[in-house]
Amino acid sequence: MISSNLSTQKSLIFIVVQFLMILAILLLLTFTQSEIMTGVRAYVRAEGLYAKGHMQAIQHLNHFIQKQDNKALELFKESIAIPVGDRIARLALQRENPDHETAFQGFLQAGNDPKDIPSMIRLFIYFQDINYFREAISIWEQADILIEQLENTGLQIIRNIQTGQTAENQALISKIEMLDSQLVDHEINFSKALTEGSHWTRELLLILIISTLLILGVISTMLTKRLIFNINQTEEELASHKTRLEQIVYERTHQLENVLEGTNAGTWTWNLVNNKVDVNEKWLSMIGYSHADIPDVDFTFWEKNLHEKDKPHVNEKLQSHLQGQSDYYDVEFRLLHKKGWWVWINERGKITERDAANNPLVMSGTHIDITERKLIETERESARLEAEKSNKEKSRFLANMSHELRTPMHAIHSFTRLALKRDLDPKVKHFLENIEISTKRLTTLLNNLLDLSKLEAGKMDLNLQRTKVADLLEGTFSALDALIKEHNLNVSLSAEKEISIMIDAALMTQVFTNLISNAIKFSPKGGTITVTSKTAGEYLQISFEDEGIGIPDNERDSIFNSFVQSTKTITKSGGTGLGLPISREIVELHHGSIWVESPPAGKTQGSCFTVQLPLDSSVSR
Repeated sequence: MISSNLSTQKSLIFIVVQFLMILAILLLLTFTQSEIMTGVRAYVRAEGLYAKGHMQAIQHLNHFIQKQDNKALELFKESIAIPVGDRIARLALQRENPDHETAFQGFLQAGNDPKDIPSMIRLFIYFQDINYFREAISIWEQADILIEQLENTGLQIIRNIQTGQTAENQALISKIEMLDSQLVDHEINFSKALTEGSHWTRELLLILIISTLLILGVISTMLTKRLIFNINQTEEELASHKTRLEQIVYERTHQLENVLEGTNAGTWTWNLVNNKVDVNEKWLSMIGYSHADIPDVDFTFWEKNLHEKDKPHVNEKLQSHLQGQSDYYDVEFRLLHKKGWWVWINERGKITERDAANNPLVMSGTHIDITERKLIETERESARLEAEKSNKEKSRFLANMSHELRTPMHAIHSFTRLALKRDLDPKVKHFLENIEISTKRLTTLLNNLLDLSKLEAGKMDLNLQRTKVADLLEGTFSALDALIKEHNLNVSLSAEKEISIMIDAALMTQVFTNLISNAIKFSPKGGTITVTSKTAGEYLQISFEDEGIGIPDNERDSIFNSFVQSTKTITKSGGTGLGLPISREIVELHHGSIWVESPPAGKTQGSCFTVQLPLDSSVSR
């Protein structure tokens, strides 16, 4: 059916296009005919002015011969200027590139109406090679030669009279009479040729118009028959398509009923005009009713059973959709069950019909019982709150224990250092040195525990200052220089000197120290630690790459959790598993991120930790 419709549309378009094209041709032919007739009439009037001009010139010349009146002399010149103007126009139009302006002025000098002159110019240019018009122009050229002779002869007679040499004037006057007779003949022939040309052109245009109309009639008849055939074919296909659509509607309706039955959904249609609500049996059964209990449901029944605390929220959502502020109506609320308990409902719908003024008339949607889901959500929320409470208790315990243990640990460390300054038995000194190492590790552990508890509790205050990252990295390497030399490692640092960002320098130094210390710890003797700092869009990325044993794929995320170490390094590092979690907390506190690649791109071993921090403080906000 689609192809038939397209065929019908194409036929209609073709008919319209053909009609418009032929109409345009008819208009063009009509305009051309009008233009030609206007030009011909203008040339006929011009011929009259031309003849009158040459005759008056002869009259004024005779008057001057008899009276020697200067006024007659001026009138002679004015009269002869009329045909001279036509000659100027003709010569301008016969140039290889016709001079329209000069031609216009020439015709104007000849006394022609300015409104007719454009038509005269166009007629001359476009029809000068057609037989009748070519003959008229040829006659015009011969007449212009006679006019030129008339003008020159007249001026010669005038000069002879003014100088007193009138002996040859009689012969010149005879010549004037001969020229006058010849001009009259040429003017008659010009009018005759022009008239015949206009008749021929009019007959030609009439034949063209009639032919065009006949072609239009034939094409219209053929296309009309084709259109009628297409319409009949389309009607048959539409009837077939209607039957198919009815079948599809039946199948889809049955399918929708099955879906609603499978999803356990109730349906409703609310008529906003009479406030009646059409609901299915499932809608009523959710709250313990049936159509036998309530044959007619209206909006007030639903509103009466709505939980009082849910009414403001539900009404806000409903009004927002009715006023066109939302595409769909989707809300969760509680309805009172017939037996007295509350049922959680997820109601969804939208306006399905509006009046001419765009006011809502009908709204339809579904009801789904979500009571079980809500119970699960409540249990989860309780579990989450309990977990948060336990986590806060853990953080508080760790903070308190750290404070309580740090004081005796400092005392043990201090007394150990004092004892080591004495002259001791080597065995005792060895024991004290082990105690000193252990107290340092325990102090570090306690400090990390205290930092972690502050970070997790959100009590770590940032002292943000604009800091050059390159300087911070150089300072960190300087502080760890002895350890780097002890492991016989090479260092490669590449950082743009002038880039500065808003960070807490002390905390970020702690991050850099932890990452570089790890790189030192796990790098082989003679290996290289590579640190680069570069911009990436709105962020600064600082990468710490080593040539160590690397991290397994399945541990790249877990190593950022508290007290977790990689299985490859747990027996060698001697760490606490808190350095990376603390580093992550500090970086995220700066609205940044940290991740690891192992091995780095293009390498077969090692690890690369990347810290990404916002360049501009507005990014972090």
